[in-house]
Amino acid sequence: MFKLFVFFLTLVCLPLAGWREAPERIASALSALVAATVDTVQARVLVCAAEELLQDEDRASVDSALVLLRQAVRLAPAYEPALVALAEAHFTRADLFGLDPVWYDSAAVYAERVVPLNPARGWVLLGQVYGLKGEHAFALEALQKSVAHDSLYFPAVVGLGYRYFDLG
Repeated sequence: MFKLFVFFLTLVCLPLAGWREAPERIASALSALVAATVDTVQARVLVCAAEELLQDEDRASVDSALVLLRQAVRLAPAYEPALVALAEAHFTRADLFGLDPVWYDSAAVYAERVVPLNPARGWVLLGQVYGLKGEHAFALEALQKSVAHDSLYFPAVVGLGYRYFDLG
């Protein structure tokens, strides 16, 4: 993988920058890649710690998990597992401590950020949010979009089946 990346950089950077500037551009691109990787690794550690806290199902643990997950998303804004975990943590917060619509709205914000990264998973999350908020038509539409992106994505197919069953 690394060799492929260096080869790509060589193909792109050398012709654009000229032969003398190419090593600096390659070094800069590699530095950015390493920084992004470090941020993603740190975000993964935070997600794992938050998932452990969420198993306790008490208010302090859930709130601490939310703080860790927000920090993970700040470190790596396009890290899908952090965005998914943060959306699901908002579900957990609402389910355990009162069905406040604010928590579902917050979950929707993070679910929407998952859609460009993984459309099938993002639309399922949005379908869950809409379903929990009682917006059944939007939930159905979101699940249909998920199935349209990946007709074999099990949570989408099952969710769509339940939604059709609920609607009669």
